[in-house]
Amino acid sequence: MNTQEERKRIPNYMKNFACIGGKCEDSCCIGWSIFIDGETYKRYQKVKDEAFKRRLYKELVPRRHGATASYAAKIKLKNNRCAFLNSEGWCDIYTQLGEQKLSDTCTLYPRTINKVHEVLEYSLVCSCPEAARKILLQQQSIVWEELKEVTSRKVISATIERDKKPCLANHLEKIREVIWKILRNKEEGFEIRLIRLESFMKEMTRLTQKGYYEKLEVLFEETQKNLNKPLKKVNLSLEELPKEIQGGLKTFKQLANRKLKSKRYKACLEQVLDGYKLPDEINKEYLRKRYEQGKERYQEIFLKEKAYILENYFVNYTYERCVPFDQVTPIESFKLLKCYYEILKLHLIGLLLEQSLVGDEAIVYLFQAFSKTFDHGEISVQIFEI
Repeated sequence: MNTQEERKRIPNYMKNFACIGGKCEDSCCIGWSIFIDGETYKRYQKVKDEAFKRRLYKELVPRRHGATASYAAKIKLKNNRCAFLNSEGWCDIYTQLGEQKLSDTCTLYPRTINKVHEVLEYSLVCSCPEAARKILLQQQSIVWEELKEVTSRKVISATIERDKKPCLANHLEKIREVIWKILRNKEEGFEIRLIRLESFMKEMTRLTQKGYYEKLEVLFEETQKNLNKPLKKVNLSLEELPKEIQGGLKTFKQLANRKLKSKRYKACLEQVLDGYKLPDEINKEYLRKRYEQGKERYQEIFLKEKAYILENYFVNYTYERCVPFDQVTPIESFKLLKCYYEILKLHLIGLLLEQSLVGDEAIVYLFQAFSKTFDHGEISVQIFEI
């Protein structure tokens, strides 16, 4: 096994993270196909414990055609559970063969590893309940620590490299500095922060499309210098128009009628729709009044008391996805981020219409169920008319 010392960057919330196994309320070993990479599949064929080797042979389905390094076989599901998940909620491969015998998928999740300018950047994803708690609920801002460690097995999700030619990737550190200063500016309401972020991403797109890379440093400096100055003109792109609300809620109703893999998200969606109390035919005036009532609660209760949750979620989002390099242009990257915000906001407003206060565990439940459904391929956020 090849090992080498490499630079590694981790956010502060990862220091205390560990899988809680059987105590997990929504195990990653339930409901998902679990692919086995080629190297792990070879290791399983050399297992010395004959009884367990027979079990591996029985419960693994080799990929007969088109096997790849990342997908050579998959584990059978029994009653929608991984065949190696025991009754106590722990993995039999881990307990009987050891951590080194886990597949890349099982070793990595819920972590993401990106290689950014020769540094391995580790993060967690919110589709794991315990990871969601660590990411969302800390009231201090996310910060990072860089260290050197000997690493062996790793699966890289994205790679951002410098170039000798002028390019946006060469400015990643400064871009992140600006994005995170905007998102962490607690002196402003969260939606104002998003309006500033949109303006920054739009201007960065304009300059790079014209090839004005030398002007980016001025943009970075000016944006940070003006952070606490009042906006000259409020961009209305974050205003909620009735037809956009109607489109989002229409999609909610359609999803509620679908057979979804995540029972947790289905239950959450039903709570949200109960909050809106929508008639069969959505009247725009009724919808406006109902939404305004919920929006007031959202601003008075959630944004004042829990804005740090949105800050943590979107700072982690931009770090884990290497924003703005997750889309073709910075403004397209922002549009996707904004779509996530608007959909989560619609969910939260629905919950607040039904409840006077949404507690921390209910918020973790929502964000985790949402992430497991929308970030892992079952449904795309682009289906929403927002």
